[in-house]
Amino acid sequence: MPRRRLLLLVLALMMAAPAVQATPIQIYGVWHAGNDACIWGSVRDTVEFDSKNHWIIDRGDGVPSVNIVILSFIEPLKLLHQTTDVATLNGVPRGMTPEIVNYFRSRGIRVMISIGGITYVAPWESALAENAPLLGQRAAAVAQQLGVGMEIDYEGSDAASVAALQQFVDAYRAVHPYDATGADPAARLTVDLAAGDRWLIELCGKATRDWLDPAHPVLDYANAMVPARQPSASAAIANWQEHLDGKPQYSPPIPPLAPCKLTASLFLTGRSVTAECADFAQSIHYATRDFVLNAPPNGAGTTPGLLGYMFWAAECEGTRSQCTTPPNTCEDGLGAGSQYFQIPIPMPPLRQDGLTVGVPAPPAAPLAFALDANAPNPFTRTTVLGFTLPAPGHADLSVFDARGREVARIAAGDYAAGRHVLAWHALDTAGWSLAPGAYFCRLRLVTEAGERLETSHGLTIVR
Repeated sequence: MPRRRLLLLVLALMMAAPAVQATPIQIYGVWHAGNDACIWGSVRDTVEFDSKNHWIIDRGDGVPSVNIVILSFIEPLKLLHQTTDVATLNGVPRGMTPEIVNYFRSRGIRVMISIGGITYVAPWESALAENAPLLGQRAAAVAQQLGVGMEIDYEGSDAASVAALQQFVDAYRAVHPYDATGADPAARLTVDLAAGDRWLIELCGKATRDWLDPAHPVLDYANAMVPARQPSASAAIANWQEHLDGKPQYSPPIPPLAPCKLTASLFLTGRSVTAECADFAQSIHYATRDFVLNAPPNGAGTTPGLLGYMFWAAECEGTRSQCTTPPNTCEDGLGAGSQYFQIPIPMPPLRQDGLTVGVPAPPAAPLAFALDANAPNPFTRTTVLGFTLPAPGHADLSVFDARGREVARIAAGDYAAGRHVLAWHALDTAGWSLAPGAYFCRLRLVTEAGERLETSHGLTIVR
């Protein structure tokens, strides 16, 4: 669409808009499937990539169409094992390169990577069962390396896997604590939930209860995923309202979700390009705008309005779906929508109910000296140990056999106060694999003030 026509359309829509918008939209983005149906298996030349995706960074007036792009997907088991194969390098798809990340970040667009997706439910469950904490550490390391956030997209119903996700989240947050300012890209950690509360029930309940309380947030927010097909405006609103209402009749109940912790999601393409891509005035996100801007809290949170919209998916998400490449680019849909909603670029600090961004937090409770139980335990190859130091000092973390002989030293050095997480690969001081059996791990600390502290617990190696 020529720029003049686009501006006239947006102006006309703005004149028809409600006089008051309760809460400005802060998130407006796309999941990006790459050019090979979410595999991202080959390195992309940035010139070629731009020829297919320029509409994302330029809606026609030099301003991006979105303020966040989520590269989809990383296969969880490959990430855990740091697999290198024809499509993967150290557990990360070869196409998810610093150059692609910078293509978006250099235009003020936030970048995240999604772990999982519907294709990778079984790898998620295998990875979580094998070593959930190490998987969290590996995800945190990739986030730090690329300067991106991470999205949890587990679309299974296995209760043990949902429980193990807590260990994944804990390990990630030990490296990248929750950051309400959004200044640290790697600290952005989110989760995908179902379109409503009637699917992925175990995950919806866990996330809403334990991770998305606006007064004690662990994750930044949740995306209400797209349903099986593009919904009507009324059906979409009904789905999203389920999250805000919760499900008190379930056992255990799913509590209400605060609007400030939820984004709405719609299809960008399918067998054909949708109005979300091609015609904002006819789109479902235009038709649902009043709800997304004004939806009141219903038992959680204090402010109205969802965080915004996400769209599935940019470029080519499958062989049976229309691609968003020329001539089917989305300036007339998302581009026009970003102007209508006046989407902020770069993304500002997200709305926080119960937290005041920029105001010093009250003094934290004193840290207790502790050595967490390692996980998994028993283990075969790798286990993760977490420990908390109440003050800075010299820490030694060693492993002893049943006769009390030191067989491995996991850590020895000066550490800051706080929580630390380390992986141990069951190797002795010479680098040889230890025999199966019972061992114990001892943590000693000599603080800078000269205080000496010590604790220990058992661990078991099996083959």
